[in-house]
Amino acid sequence: MPTKERVVMGIFSGLFGAKPKVDRRSFVALVPRLTSELQLIREQFLFGGVTGLRSEGAHVVGISTLLEQGSELDAALKGFQLTNIVGFAWNYIEFPDHLPFDKQLTESMESRDGDFTKQYRERYLDCEGNVEALTSALAEDIHRIWGRPAPVTKFKRALENTAMTLGVVSQATTANIFGDLKTEKQLKGRLLF
Repeated sequence: MPTKERVVMGIFSGLFGAKPKVDRRSFVALVPRLTSELQLIREQFLFGGVTGLRSEGAHVVGISTLLEQGSELDAALKGFQLTNIVGFAWNYIEFPDHLPFDKQLTESMESRDGDFTKQYRERYLDCEGNVEALTSALAEDIHRIWGRPAPVTKFKRALENTAMTLGVVSQATTANIFGDLKTEKQLKGRLLF
């Protein structure tokens, strides 16, 4: 079984066989679809995270299960998703199209929040592929945005675990949109362990 770094950061060279390849002309259809799917994942992440914390007895009064588009929380989640999937998506894109894809997807995702998403993405890129640091950074940011509810350790641990799931599901969805159902299935299968 590969390490968390290999799963979450998308270093899949040779692990799953040949990948479908798309070119720049496909971005006009792929980017809006991927943006929409990633938004749904963020909404599910928030609902599931808050519901899970509530079921564990955490005090979540005042924490909404609805994601407000353009909010700081939405920007943090988008920055995290972009950090997780852009390099992963490059497995499906020819080298000259890497940066144009990154630019189009980033612009599509941050359309409503100014520089917030960009700032969070830069923060998460500073983790340099260290999955524990990345999930911990997102957990800390969400905890701060929520007003640092207690118990701190319980919240952060739960948020780190759900952040790992957010990264894997985001990559699995990306694989699906690029037509790689085998990788999607393998990634989702890792969530069962």
